[in-house]
Amino acid sequence: MSESGGKNDYRQLPSGEEISLWQPTGGKWHIGSVVLSWTTGMYIWEVMPNLEKIGWDNRTFDTPDEAYSFVDREIQAGRVPGIKRRPKSEG
Repeated sequence: MSESGGKNDYRQLPSGEEISLWQPTGGKWHIGSVVLSWTTGMYIWEVMPNLEKIGWDNRTFDTPDEAYSFVDREIQAGRVPGIKRRPKSEG
């Protein structure tokens, strides 16, 4: 990305998903990847949905916050294959 300019942004949502974004010079923000990782014993598991399959490969956003909010809503609504949030425990 540095050869053509542009920007990258990365954030981990409070629920643990890692989101990376990219923006071409003068363009809008795109989702680069969504990853959820966790460990069970000695194993590290990682879920990375196919952005093209879920229709996000050409989706653009004006700001990084807009993109992160979109991903958070889609995961919360259960529309991201392979990523399911655990219900919040009631305290």
